[in-house]
Amino acid sequence: MPALNTEMAPTALKFYTHRGVDLLISLLQLQLPQSGTLLRRLQHDIVRKSPTACYLATFPPTDEQASASHPASPWLVAYVDLYAWPGTQVWLYSSLQAESSTVPGHKSTFNSSDAHLTAVRSQLLSLITYCFDKLLPRFISSPEAQGTSANGGHGAHPNRPPSRPLTTILLGSVHSGVVKLLEESIGLMSRPRFHIPQPDYCVKYSFARSVYDPVSNASSSLLPPGYRFCTRDGVEGFQSYHYDLIKSRSFIVRQRKALEDMASVVMYHDGTGNIKENGRDWEHGAQEMPVGWAFLGYDASLVSLHVEQEHRGRGLAAALAKSVMRRGMLDNRQFFFGKGDGEERWAFADVMSYNDTSHRVMKKMGGESVCTVSWVSIEPCTDEHRIGDMAKGIQC
Repeated sequence: MPALNTEMAPTALKFYTHRGVDLLISLLQLQLPQSGTLLRRLQHDIVRKSPTACYLATFPPTDEQASASHPASPWLVAYVDLYAWPGTQVWLYSSLQAESSTVPGHKSTFNSSDAHLTAVRSQLLSLITYCFDKLLPRFISSPEAQGTSANGGHGAHPNRPPSRPLTTILLGSVHSGVVKLLEESIGLMSRPRFHIPQPDYCVKYSFARSVYDPVSNASSSLLPPGYRFCTRDGVEGFQSYHYDLIKSRSFIVRQRKALEDMASVVMYHDGTGNIKENGRDWEHGAQEMPVGWAFLGYDASLVSLHVEQEHRGRGLAAALAKSVMRRGMLDNRQFFFGKGDGEERWAFADVMSYNDTSHRVMKKMGGESVCTVSWVSIEPCTDEHRIGDMAKGIQC
């Protein structure tokens, strides 16, 4: 990233802690589907409350200011739970995302004034500084962190990203325009404290209720003959004995407890016996092993959508995706939508930019491109980072 004029360095801003989410949800609902990632995370937290999470915003929760219920743009809201390590710890939304544009094949950008961009840089830097200075020390010294495995439970695998140290903070599904402003805000510091490794980016797809709701889409979850969404005994969803198989097929490994908390759909095949690979037998006693699965994450995004190689090309991935969306958004009530049904229940999927096969599946399902996003890991800036980045002509 090119060095920017330090005279434009962001100033510290105050963030307000919100004990409730009603105001935040009402604001985010007005900016759907762009705001869907954070909105769903808050709605999930109502159902499965994390005692270590906090809700932060650039505006107060009460009538301290007359404009509190309609804050001036740009505003920013964040869900922060550092105790979710090694998973996603921060979800955020900037009101500028409603003004963004995306050219196919390129990252999303903001169409905003210089004044608004400068304001958001300050908001982002203040948020990250608060997380590192106030929240991270408390987390690192907690019994939860002290008892955590050093490798984050990921284990060694040549095709998986390395595990993160406790001193990093992971931001999930961050709009590309926000990522750019965050990088710029760090670069404007006289002595940068943070480092952001260059992240890959994904295309975020949204799925309207009509895509997965059988009331409006009769074929939304039909399976070919011989396939089932339950065991021979009628048991549905993720079971603990599935975990090792799912972990072996996953690029991003999630903890068993995380998968148990998500809506899930697991698929079986009548003709499938033991699953063997490299001499290992995946049959778990008399239990059937699945040939496909899908989970709906805390932000109502598809997670770990997988079909075994020999069963691909039959439309099973789309059937799994629609079924888990229906279960998460309609059946299991993983998200609190309040009384009535005044909101379009969008679900989402983040697909790596280079994964052409998954892009075809999402589009065939009826997914609409919303923007591009990245998972951003923020590290404390070391001398090694500074030297390496200076050699590239950029600040840490």
